[in-house]
Amino acid sequence: MSNIWQYISIFGNFEFGVSIVFLSLLMYFLSSKKSQQGIRWFVFGVLPASILAYIVTSMLKLAFKVPRMCIGLDGCPQSYSFPSDHASIAFAVAVALMMYKKDLRFSVVFMTFAILVAVSRLMLGVHTVIDVVGGAVVGSIVGWLVYRNHEKIYKLFSWLG
Repeated sequence: MSNIWQYISIFGNFEFGVSIVFLSLLMYFLSSKKSQQGIRWFVFGVLPASILAYIVTSMLKLAFKVPRMCIGLDGCPQSYSFPSDHASIAFAVAVALMMYKKDLRFSVVFMTFAILVAVSRLMLGVHTVIDVVGGAVVGSIVGWLVYRNHEKIYKLFSWLG
């Protein structure tokens, strides 16, 4: 059963997110101006939300220095535990997408996916409930803040394309 949780957990992984960033930026800059409008929100809204969630979570981990409960076990991450960066990234992306789409059906899908990523961290035994709830709160706040400021983010990087 842990294999499915490992796969779900990948979607909150920062390295996975960085790969998506580079692919999205490549698509954006290789697209026509008309096509760029369709993916602009993703490139300048969702991606910054995931990056900022990771940065904020990393800083909080250093501030709180909560050790992981799985220390000494094989496969236990070596970073601090609180807050969960996987949960933070998943919720930042989900909230940013929910704010942008404003459609209940999509919101349910995005939030369910974020919750599954958070639960995967519990099921894999690398976080506590407090860790994933903290990550969800951080990510939700970051996702909302990025949504509120995505036009400023776009203008900041508009010189690129």
